[in-house]
Amino acid sequence: MKYERIEPIDKTRAKKLLANGDRDAICRTLVSVAMFESDRRSAQSQFLKFARHEDPFVRGVAATSLGHLARIHGAIDEEQVVPVVRELLHDSDPETRGKAQEALSDFSAFLGWDSRKRRKLLAAA
Repeated sequence: MKYERIEPIDKTRAKKLLANGDRDAICRTLVSVAMFESDRRSAQSQFLKFARHEDPFVRGVAATSLGHLARIHGAIDEEQVVPVVRELLHDSDPETRGKAQEALSDFSAFLGWDSRKRRKLLAAA
């Protein structure tokens, strides 16, 4: 996917774009939601759903979007997000694993996670 300017998308249009099955539309919409949606929990819910998508590129964008969420909102719901990111760290696709690692770095930087907390959260069952 090439760089393109991301514009805000209203919720109704976002819902349609996310449901249409087109990989590029899904990815652009996920990034737009990450950047512009004020309802953090609603956005997070979408990212968690697409983190389990069949396409590894979509899974990677979902992980990146979770990192954006931490950066923009300064919060995530750890009990929901951490298990999914943990799964992505073991994804069959190396690029997806890399995006999950970048999301963890964002969590550390923007949520104040130290290395001990990060290890503890990732080790939890």
